[in-house]
Amino acid sequence: MRLVPICSLLIAVLVLVPAPVRGQEHRNADVTVTPAFGAAVRPDEPIALRLDRPLPPAAGRIAVVIGHTDYSGLLEATSTGVTYRPLTVPLPEGEHELKVYLVSANNEWRPLGAFPLRVVVGARPARAELVPTFDFSNKGQIGEGHRPANNAPDRATYQDFTVNAGVRAKVAHSGWTTETHINLLGVSNRSEALRFADKAAAAPLVDVLDYVVGSQNHRGGFSLGHVTFGTNRHLLNTLASRGALANLRLGSHGDLALAALHGSTIVGWDNFLGLERRSHRVLTATLGLEMLAKRPGGLRVEASWLDGRLLPLTNFNEGRINDAEQSRGGGVRMAAGDGKQRFRLDGGFARSNFTNPADPLLAQGATVVPVEKTSRNARYLDVSYALLQGKRIGKTQLVNLTAMFRHERVDPLYGSVVADLRSDVLQNVLDLNGSIGPATAQVSYTRARDNLDDVDGILKTFTRVFQVTTAMPLASLWGDGRSSAWWPTMTYALDQIHQRGAGVPLNAGFNSIAQIPNQIATHQTLGVEWRRGVFGGSYRVNRTSQDSRQQGKENSDLSGFVQHVAISLAPGSRIDAQIDLAFEGARNKELAQADLTRRVALIGNWRATSRTAVSMLVSAALQGNEARTSKSRDIEMTLGVSQSVPLFSRASGKPRGQLFVRFVQQSGRRFDRVFGIDDRRQLSTLNTGFSLSLF
Repeated sequence: MRLVPICSLLIAVLVLVPAPVRGQEHRNADVTVTPAFGAAVRPDEPIALRLDRPLPPAAGRIAVVIGHTDYSGLLEATSTGVTYRPLTVPLPEGEHELKVYLVSANNEWRPLGAFPLRVVVGARPARAELVPTFDFSNKGQIGEGHRPANNAPDRATYQDFTVNAGVRAKVAHSGWTTETHINLLGVSNRSEALRFADKAAAAPLVDVLDYVVGSQNHRGGFSLGHVTFGTNRHLLNTLASRGALANLRLGSHGDLALAALHGSTIVGWDNFLGLERRSHRVLTATLGLEMLAKRPGGLRVEASWLDGRLLPLTNFNEGRINDAEQSRGGGVRMAAGDGKQRFRLDGGFARSNFTNPADPLLAQGATVVPVEKTSRNARYLDVSYALLQGKRIGKTQLVNLTAMFRHERVDPLYGSVVADLRSDVLQNVLDLNGSIGPATAQVSYTRARDNLDDVDGILKTFTRVFQVTTAMPLASLWGDGRSSAWWPTMTYALDQIHQRGAGVPLNAGFNSIAQIPNQIATHQTLGVEWRRGVFGGSYRVNRTSQDSRQQGKENSDLSGFVQHVAISLAPGSRIDAQIDLAFEGARNKELAQADLTRRVALIGNWRATSRTAVSMLVSAALQGNEARTSKSRDIEMTLGVSQSVPLFSRASGKPRGQLFVRFVQQSGRRFDRVFGIDDRRQLSTLNTGFSLSLF
């Protein structure tokens, strides 16, 4: 089955065919936004916006424009909405209009609301807030059964406890706002301690997860603890670590930010300020200027400087750095946009001096050639323009079309101690995003190459990437009245990557052109989702292929095929059920080998009362190959009961406690005729747990 022609058909339908005009107005399911700030605020006062429900990542992101300035990149997500904390860029004094948008994945801006905002400078009465948090949870296993003997779990029975405790305090007085918070994590099972990967048996059972102490007014401020800093993509880009951060407003159009940060992410009581080790520290500064006095955010220029040193230390949540590193560099960044958010530009340049200082521990007494200090450059440019913005078709549908160009070049041997990037690469990307009402489409084409210095002994590779994604809720486009419920939502995605080597490198272990890679990998997915009353269903087909074009290995092709069907039933608010069916196939052309997998799952949920819920899962997977030399079977059954506890209920009436009991039985068999394997395994567990939130 080939899906590429379907791609062309879907794009043609979306881009070329206007949606028919219907008498019934389309209503989208956008969230409702309400302001959570007073009639007048100070320049340094946080601006909070509440959403009526959580916003899933697939729905897009919230954008905020105050006057003509876009503050979207500075928003902080909270449990109830978003907040702008004017740490680096205070709010301008005067009367403004705050506009809120929902930005979809294809950069379509939909207005959600507009609110008046009055920013005043002056003292306000002192006020203080203190918000503690304390969550206590338990997970345990009170019984298990297994066979054979070597299938025993690590712990037959156990009871593990976890405590999350913290406090957040805020004091506002005489134009200054001081905020502090600290969060602690305590565990009873040492293997779950925050620093177990680093300290093993010596890891504290109670440790500091994060903390911040900061104070600010409309002229500037400072923060100590876990902070985030950096806006230069190739020098320092949003480094989150423990340290100190200070910012100062320079007149009405400038700002200066300084930071001293630990070189890697840390937690715990040790090195509480994060500044104890000079050899594992990053010093950085950024000077920003707003070039358009009447429209802040219209043209902003930033200059950044960095001096960083890293030791081969282990992050608490990552792997080990292989070697000590040191870099010093500077960079500039420019961001611009018009008042209607139609044109956007973001570009930057960085130059860094990078080296690996001598490390006796790594050398292990051997004679090692010292690494020379190397100064290299990196640059990028992102430009987008809305060709069509909110153009109306008929009475209900809006058309948007945005084009974007992205360019990036990182020189060979370029390095910065805190920039996660790939050096020796040049790439250019063209994007086209469009929408007709709720229907969206995105087309992207990327050209990239490496070995920019054309070194004879290094393989040069060229990469081409073509991507297409579409989503068409047909009910919103062509549905009318009661018949609209019969129209499904269709999605399609294509991802094709062609990577090939160029020429045979000299003295690099390649003997002929037959050893130079050349292959095309294609991934396609077509999905249909439909819901009618209490019934729902979906069908998804996925096809992958790897076409080898390497000389002498033309038959080294791989292909895969997946079909998935889901049927759901929800006859009431208290009960729902779903059955999933899947068929998967994988073929290796060179080995003439094919593997097949069949899966089936039954899922059910019953809300017996407003506080009691019962869930059930039964699944089975059968695997084998066409030669029938091997096969396997896996079966899992899960039954769980959860009970909400009204003890310590919240002011909203929602309970803070919950208990659960869960029984799981897993069984499997592996059979291989070639290697004489016939392995049968079974494991049953009975788990319990509870959670309480006191504050």
